[in-house]
Order: sequence, then C-alpha cells, then structure tokens
Amino acid sequence: MELTIPAYREKIVSLLELAELEVRKLRDQLSLLDTIVQGEMEKHSASNCSSSSTVCSDKRITPPPDDANIGKVIRNAFLEKSPVDTFTVTSIVALVHPCFQNLDSDNLSKRVSGIARRLEKSGKIKIIEKGSGRKPHTYQLVSTVGNPVEVIDD
Repeated sequence: MELTIPAYREKIVSLLELAELEVRKLRDQLSLLDTIVQGEMEKHSASNCSSSSTVCSDKRITPPPDDANIGKVIRNAFLEKSPVDTFTVTSIVALVHPCFQNLDSDNLSKRVSGIARRLEKSGKIKIIEKGSGRKPHTYQLVSTVGNPVEVIDD
C-alpha cells in the first residue's frame, strides 16, 4: 500500500506524539526513582557509609568495591545518564566517590578520565564542550533515540 504525503505526515506526527508520551512517562519514572534514591542516600549518609556497605550514591546496589568493580561502577555511572543530561569527569567522581572511599580523589579522577576517554572513542558518549586548563570537558550520552525510522511499504 502506497501512502500519500499527507497520510505519511500524519503517520509521522502520530508516532512523534506517542514517543513524546513515552518520554513523559519515562521522565515521571525517573523523577520517582530520584526521590526514592535521595531518601536512600540520606539514610546511607546517616549511617556513616562503611566501606562494606552495598548502597552507593551511584543509584545502584553494588558489591563492596574492589579493582574489578571500580571500572564497572564508573562505566555504569556514565552510561546511566539521561541523553539530555550533561556531565563532567568531576561530576562522575562526586557521584561514585562514596562507593570507593578507600581511593583518594586524584586516583579515582584518573580512572574516571580514562574510562571517559574510552567511552568517547567507542562512541557511547560525546564531548559537547571541550575543556581547557582547569575547565573540564563536558560530555553527553550518545542518544540512540531519534535515529531515522525505516519505512516499509506494505
């Protein structure tokens, strides 16, 4: 079946409205999760956050930190950002530091920078504003949403 231009346009508008509705639902879910996580983080901070704790500020439950898990937690912190959010190495360090209190900030920052470089080279995140000197690069998750839709005629 061949579509006319107005019918094709109407179909695209309908798909766009459905996508916008889905985005609103996801934003509401994210807001609810952030509220829950904030409450967990406040409880976690109140209990002095021991190094064997399983609740970290990176919004996930993780096993106690060791060298193998550090990279995974850092990568997940990058990849679980919203495609509309921007972030820097400093913001990711601040997010994961409570999980790795046995590491100093400089060491953690070097690990986060290395992972950011690898994720950027692999195309999972992109630099949206290059930093210089004391100003860090600003990154954004590469969105897979919005790729051209292939239209198949019946």
